[in-house]
Amino acid sequence: KLAQVVSGDLDEVASRYRVLLREAVLQRVSHATAAHMSGGMDSTSICLLALDLICAGNGRPPLHSLSLVYDRLPTLARERSYIDSVLSAERKGLVGHRVVADDILHFGILLDPPAHDEPFAGLWAMGPDRALIDKAAELGITALLTGMGADDLLDMWPNHLADLLHRGRLIRAWREAGAWAKARNSTPWRILRLFGLAHAFPSLRHGLRELIPATVRGGRLRKLDDWSIPPWIRPDFVNRYSLSARIGENISRLYRRGFTTPASLALHSIERRVGDRYRNMLAAPKGIALSHPFLDPRVVSFALGLQQRRPSPSEQTKPVLVEAMRDVLPPNIRDRRDKRSFNEVYYLGLSRNRLGLEAMIMQAPIDDLEMIDKDILTRSLEEAALGVADPRSLQRLNVTLSLIAWLSAQPQWQRRSNDPTHSIRLQMQ
Repeated sequence: KLAQVVSGDLDEVASRYRVLLREAVLQRVSHATAAHMSGGMDSTSICLLALDLICAGNGRPPLHSLSLVYDRLPTLARERSYIDSVLSAERKGLVGHRVVADDILHFGILLDPPAHDEPFAGLWAMGPDRALIDKAAELGITALLTGMGADDLLDMWPNHLADLLHRGRLIRAWREAGAWAKARNSTPWRILRLFGLAHAFPSLRHGLRELIPATVRGGRLRKLDDWSIPPWIRPDFVNRYSLSARIGENISRLYRRGFTTPASLALHSIERRVGDRYRNMLAAPKGIALSHPFLDPRVVSFALGLQQRRPSPSEQTKPVLVEAMRDVLPPNIRDRRDKRSFNEVYYLGLSRNRLGLEAMIMQAPIDDLEMIDKDILTRSLEEAALGVADPRSLQRLNVTLSLIAWLSAQPQWQRRSNDPTHSIRLQMQ
């Protein structure tokens, strides 16, 4: 069930949130604790709350902070100053560890994946996390805290515009889009398109797309979205398993009847976290308890209540966390307006690992599934490596490569691919 709508002014709400978050961190500190600290507001908040608790006698000092740093990637190299602003303050009880990550790129892990018993859509991006957890294991850490979950529940975007459009409140939606555009240095039309139209009628847009023949729609990577069937999925497979109808079902699960659009999106984000693969694939085998205080049930319940409030336009994407951590975070982190993307790690990873990924695709024992056209997939991979599409448009490619990596590692598929009689028996079934 959803939490009740959170009431009160920003100062009161932030104070209540800080108490809950501090309790969540307190419950997770251990006799050998580390915290991931990227230099962003989320992870730094958890790190400094944990430090304060440990210095107060909870858990055993010191607290270790783990940070990925970059020297040769121009955009991400600028994050080092935020990390240094915490570590250079000579905080008692804090030992900082910097892991140079210029060569820890996305997709490389697909060529050497950790053992996992089920497919994981985010496998392609696990390389940096594996490096951090390996460092934690080297230090003898037993509990590793992260800032995961804050983006899902604390980001305040005008997704309620979709609900205004549903109710036909077009003029009000346009006015609120204008107010948000002013606060976020954007345009009313862009705000309305991204947060109103994108969420208001997904089923209708999906239905209209299906009326257009695939040969007309084309399969360009830059045109793929969350509801697209990528061009490398064979048409017979699409029809046999009714993939278009399944997309419609997924849309219904995401945008739930009886819930506001912000609440529906927040609930979906929580559901995606069920069965923490980072915990069971990377941390648990090394004896590390991987914990996410922002996903503590008490914190999540309160944050869901926040999502049911109609947010006021603000320059800050997480105004509640900013106020809650006002006297904890360094000003340069608390007041920062930008957030570095990991496009460098993404596209460099695609480019440097492309040949290995192509070999993985062509050697994958998946022909019997009659699901993937390997030639189209490899051409799409080559196109993606050129950087012609936004990473969001490439989610279907990421998921497919992660699936192939899992299938290629399964003994039953390897045995089937080496069995010359398997294809004959499959045809006889």
